[in-house]
Amino acid sequence: MKDFLIAELKKLAEKQKSSLSAEEFQQELELIDAIDWPMKDQVKEVHLGSVVKLDQEGRAQWYLVSPVGGGNFIVSDTLGPMLVVSAFSSLGQELLGKKIGESFQVLKKSFKLLELQ
Repeated sequence: MKDFLIAELKKLAEKQKSSLSAEEFQQELELIDAIDWPMKDQVKEVHLGSVVKLDQEGRAQWYLVSPVGGGNFIVSDTLGPMLVVSAFSSLGQELLGKKIGESFQVLKKSFKLLELQ
């Protein structure tokens, strides 16, 4: 999954390249390469690069916490569609450090962390 996610994030960065300076684009690529991707069985809490399944008021969806590409969807063969959420957004900031089963609110919306990869 790690290689798939890296490739997809780099594709998203490439799509945004025209709206970025060369330096900003290079920084995005460096942020992607700097993500620490722990082994799945070692993941205990949400971190940069985590794939999480959240319940939002009765609807479950997969999300990828990323330094780039927020607001875009990518589709995994195993998990299906997942929304890329910026680690710098309100939701991304709230997610970091959360553990399975924890509930929280962002912008008056309730979420519960169901799964973590």
